[in-house]
Amino acid sequence: MFQLDMIMMEQNSLNILKEKVKYFKLKGTLVHVDLFSNPKPRFYNGIIIDIAEDMFILDDRMLGELPVFWGEVETLEPKLEDKDD
Repeated sequence: MFQLDMIMMEQNSLNILKEKVKYFKLKGTLVHVDLFSNPKPRFYNGIIIDIAEDMFILDDRMLGELPVFWGEVETLEPKLEDKDD
């Protein structure tokens, strides 16, 4: 039963993430994406330009267009504009 509960929690988290991505894409919101990574943290800042079944495409402000797979995402939040922007 514990495994089933964990699977359901993971699926709910994935559904929430997908809804956030759809919302941010629709609004054209600049986002900050933290990825699961070791040993040093990785993150991107950009605008979501496309959504696929297993990933979304982010137009990162420094790196350009790149795929971000659902399983890589630790957090996804709106990015506050930098003071210099």
